[in-house]
Amino acid sequence: MRKEPTVSTRTYSRKEVALLLDATTETVRNWERNGLITVPRMNNGNRVYGERELEQLRVIRTLRSAHHLINAILRPLKQINQPSSYIFTILNTPLDEEDIVSITDQ
Repeated sequence: MRKEPTVSTRTYSRKEVALLLDATTETVRNWERNGLITVPRMNNGNRVYGERELEQLRVIRTLRSAHHLINAILRPLKQINQPSSYIFTILNTPLDEEDIVSITDQ
């Protein structure tokens, strides 16, 4: 009998996420501010990071560790649902509305 994967409903605070990623809370905040991730909020306004957000943040951290620019990471995140997207081309092709050098990446 095949077992269905279990889905974790665990949620994390920004501080917990930062510890899991070996990053600072300011780094996680910066990624959100720059549009790399959208974090759901609870009724009281607090951010709640779930497994989906944690996995996305792990990808972002990996790409940043490989010295990809924030705009280069943002590009595939915006286009991920387009079936003809090739990740290498997306990472290395700036959009018309982007500056080649981002102040954030300097």
